[in-house]
Amino acid sequence: MTKSKKKKNQDNNGNIIKKISYIILLIVCIILYARYFGTKGLEIKKYDITLEGIPKSFDGFKIVHFSDMDLGSTFYIEQMDNVVNKINKIEPDIVVFTGDMFLTTDKKNVERLKSSLKKIDPLIDKYLVRGDKDVKNVFFDEIVSESGFIDLTNDSKLIYYKGNIPIALYGLDSITKGKPNYVKTLPKNKDVPFKILLTHEPDIMNELKPNQMNLVLSGHSHNNEINIPLIKKVLSIKGATNYYDEEYKIGNTSLFVQSGLGTQKTYMRLFNKPSINVYTLIS
Repeated sequence: MTKSKKKKNQDNNGNIIKKISYIILLIVCIILYARYFGTKGLEIKKYDITLEGIPKSFDGFKIVHFSDMDLGSTFYIEQMDNVVNKINKIEPDIVVFTGDMFLTTDKKNVERLKSSLKKIDPLIDKYLVRGDKDVKNVFFDEIVSESGFIDLTNDSKLIYYKGNIPIALYGLDSITKGKPNYVKTLPKNKDVPFKILLTHEPDIMNELKPNQMNLVLSGHSHNNEINIPLIKKVLSIKGATNYYDEEYKIGNTSLFVQSGLGTQKTYMRLFNKPSINVYTLIS
């Protein structure tokens, strides 16, 4: 091999090593960002809901929806008061939580969580349903009763606003760890013009009859935490394999999957900040 060819090969090898080093450095930087910066902050996502059936008296009705705190993951109890303050500044008519309070539970955090949740102050009321991690949480009922939330797990409620025509709010238990009671809970009365379902796992859509609900609010998937299409699909979890993105339209039903506050699988977030959702009903 001539000296010039040998030097050229060395230069090529050096360039390859440099490129590999840059790629590794880029991957490391992305991982560090996703772990320590992507999981911080709070995004407020706003949606105008213009579905058929919303009574005129509910025009402008505001729903704040949060989900999947997963305390003990990348979201900590010290951050909860900031979330509560953000929610109260929106001045919602109702607040809904669609499950998974803790990833790891200790009594100290339970007391602080009850105190924070109690401060959430909507105009009408605040409601929740169990997530898969709440099913075996021995503190769940205590937190609900002492924080002022109404547990709608396998239950329903009529909500009145500025008139005598109500909307209906339904709640179902976790489909992966709980016992959703479709027969007892879901509507048989067609006189209620607008129906909202609270549920933890979005794949419950596979169990509903077509157009049985106008609006379905869920969580569980965290929108799969890493918001890159191909990777997102790979990261899908049981209960959110069919529906994991932010929003879907199935027939006449709108489904919103809340991205949550904590994490559960990767302990990272990329292009997918912790968030709360605000829905404004438009008649």
